[in-house]
Amino acid sequence: MKSDRVKKGLERAPHRSLFKAMGYTDDEIEAPLIGIVNSKNQIVPGHIHLDRVADAVKTGVSMAGGTPIEFSSIAVCDGIAMGHSGMNYSLASRELIADSIETMALAHAFDGLVMITNCDKVVPGMLMAALRVNVLAVIISGGPMLSGCTDGKRISLSNIFEAVGARFSDRVVSDINRFAPKAKVIHLDIDSSEIGKNVAAYHYVLGDVKDTLQRINQGLDHCIRDEWINRVEVWKEKYPTHYRRDGRLRPQYIIEKICEVSKGEAIIATDVGQHQIWSAQYYKYTKPGTYISSGGLGTMGYGLGASIGAQIGRPDKWVFNITGDGCFRMNSIEIATAVRYNIPVIVVVLNNHALGMVRQWQRLFYDRRFSQTTLDRTTDFVKLAEAYGATGIDLTQRENVEGVLYKALNTQGPVVINCEIDMDEVVLPIVPPGQALSEAIFTR
Repeated sequence: MKSDRVKKGLERAPHRSLFKAMGYTDDEIEAPLIGIVNSKNQIVPGHIHLDRVADAVKTGVSMAGGTPIEFSSIAVCDGIAMGHSGMNYSLASRELIADSIETMALAHAFDGLVMITNCDKVVPGMLMAALRVNVLAVIISGGPMLSGCTDGKRISLSNIFEAVGARFSDRVVSDINRFAPKAKVIHLDIDSSEIGKNVAAYHYVLGDVKDTLQRINQGLDHCIRDEWINRVEVWKEKYPTHYRRDGRLRPQYIIEKICEVSKGEAIIATDVGQHQIWSAQYYKYTKPGTYISSGGLGTMGYGLGASIGAQIGRPDKWVFNITGDGCFRMNSIEIATAVRYNIPVIVVVLNNHALGMVRQWQRLFYDRRFSQTTLDRTTDFVKLAEAYGATGIDLTQRENVEGVLYKALNTQGPVVINCEIDMDEVVLPIVPPGQALSEAIFTR
């Protein structure tokens, strides 16, 4: 249901539908819209760090179920323009600041405002705007030394970084010059051409990784690293993975429920894309060898064959192939193999009718210029599964997830679950191309 302010906002400002064109989903528009007023500019001293504060605020709003929309305010006063010091500025300056915020807030009917500054001369104008628009408003005054923290800190602050079979591709390191700047990189690989190709190795070992690691372990003394481990645990608690819990069917929730019903004991095989990362983030693995993925090799269609092999090798385990509709199309014919040999794999298709990972990049980094990523085909995966002789189940409602999973676990033979999810679900955090790991995006 739209809030009263949303309804009034759409009546008063029909151009709010532009949010839809900008890629916001219906449930995002219908959620409480929170305007994030960022007074950052390159003229007022200290303001250049406010983007980090704004990112943290947007993360908090998203976690609370709201939709954060950031915009800029005028951040100027007579004290700067006329060389005055202290609080010597005129009413006109406050009016300009208030007008700039009020115009945006009323035009888009925000349900609340979070206004960010670190200049005391801007605060009065923000207060005036809050009184005028009559919505819940919070003013955050942050100093210039505030900074963000990301999962990339573990790499960025490491002094020894051991890379095992890593290609150091652009998806992994992004900005090579700022990748693990304090670390001595020890590179283990079987392919000599990978050593030093992208990231300089302080030392390297050529050979089969299994043999190499066993021999290295034999020569290492046991070390207690409580200080480092405790620091990482603090980061994990302070910056957890999160998604909107608003009653809609979310892929992250589906994977959490798979973990719950399987008690973390299942084997998970994935294909390539968003579902691959969500499966790594939201399934809590308790044993080695239970997350089967081709990593960064981009092998769409890999997951179904891998899950069949895993099920044959471990008939005592539940095996899930978590995949996307784009990947499932690549190798869905192998359902016939699973039926022929009565292999009880459970295929969970997170169906967003798109090539989600590429679409996400086009949306975030290429101004929503979508090209060849919207599939939106009419293939009925349930009927396809039944045509092969497997069981097919449609899943469209959040409240049905647990029941559908238990049904699949108690069904003989292979099962295909078609999960209808939003086309614009995104994987977070994500590092923009060319940026350092410490500059990951945590919110949309």
